[in-house]
Amino acid sequence: LFVAHLDHRMRAGSDSDARWLAGVARAWGVPYRRGCATVVPRNENEARDVRWAFLDAVADAEGATGILSAHHDDDQIETVLHRVLRGTGLRGLSGMRLAQGGRVRPLLGEQRATLEAYAARFGLRPRRDPTNAMPITVRNRLRHEVLPLLDEIRPGAAAALLRLGRIAAAEERALEQAEGVWIDAHVRAAAAARRVVDLDDLRAIPADFRGRVMRRLARQVGARLDSAGTRAAIQFTSAGPGAAECRLPGGLVLRRSLTELVVARDDGGGVRTDRPLTVEGWTGRGEVVVGGVRWVVEWGPEAPAHPLHVCLPVEPDHFPLRVRGWRPGDRFAPGAGTRSPSRAWARAGVPRHERLRRPVVEDRRARLLWVPGARGPSGRAVAGDVPFFIGIGHVDQL
Repeated sequence: LFVAHLDHRMRAGSDSDARWLAGVARAWGVPYRRGCATVVPRNENEARDVRWAFLDAVADAEGATGILSAHHDDDQIETVLHRVLRGTGLRGLSGMRLAQGGRVRPLLGEQRATLEAYAARFGLRPRRDPTNAMPITVRNRLRHEVLPLLDEIRPGAAAALLRLGRIAAAEERALEQAEGVWIDAHVRAAAAARRVVDLDDLRAIPADFRGRVMRRLARQVGARLDSAGTRAAIQFTSAGPGAAECRLPGGLVLRRSLTELVVARDDGGGVRTDRPLTVEGWTGRGEVVVGGVRWVVEWGPEAPAHPLHVCLPVEPDHFPLRVRGWRPGDRFAPGAGTRSPSRAWARAGVPRHERLRRPVVEDRRARLLWVPGARGPSGRAVAGDVPFFIGIGHVDQL
């Protein structure tokens, strides 16, 4: 065993904790490895990332077979509740796993009160972090305010959350097993960064389960799919007939033929990197790359020849405009008739996977002025009654 401790330097007196732990390790005859954050983390998430990076580095240096942490059932209850509030999926509701990727939590299954009683029985004195009692973080407020209130409203609420996590974990394990069985049965060819599956078989499974299969295939080839990318992948695999290609955020490319779907890591170098375009003045021409597709952009007082163009009611204080890829959560500027470009695109029948390949136009305040292919604003420029047209044309698939 090795004891490893990182001083996050997030509060006064944290260095005394490190010295105290050094004394405990010395008294027990256990080697002690101490680290100190070079940059003070700004929040709990950053602190966790820095801490695990340090622990992983110590484990690698010592040739350790695993990292043990002291998470217990009360931590698990807080984790499940926190993720419920974030609207997590089934995997998130599962909470922390007993063992995962060399990280082991041997005290899961034990409650804090049980551990405190054990420590008192054997004369083990804890070192308490005073900030844990302060209502300054989400977890602290859940622990000291929300959970007691829930137990008051519904006795046994904490135990119910723990049970929810266990049920979700069991369901998640079953679905993971089903994913593996389906993939083993339907992958026609496999390489390090490429999988080929039967497209008809993929379309035959329910869309939600297909999304899980697509995320697993993405992980197998060294890419990842977030929620927006998963929805785009489902829509792309449902579309057709005909051959097509779709590049998705997270480094994944899908290629569809009449009978097969190729799932591959996008190793196209700069292909995956979107190249936005800044529009500084009233007339010009440039290029933008979005989702692996290169587009030409033209703007000025006359309508360009491209089928996708619009006359925007821009004013001088809108500049510089920016032509870039669409991002979930984007919103139109006031006066566009709808706040959500996703809703406008859906009404226009633009598939989700196609949205990730089309540029949008925003003003200097990051408000969308135009979403090509969807009904957007129209009008004339204010300055001098000169209209301002902007249009895009597909150049090629990179």
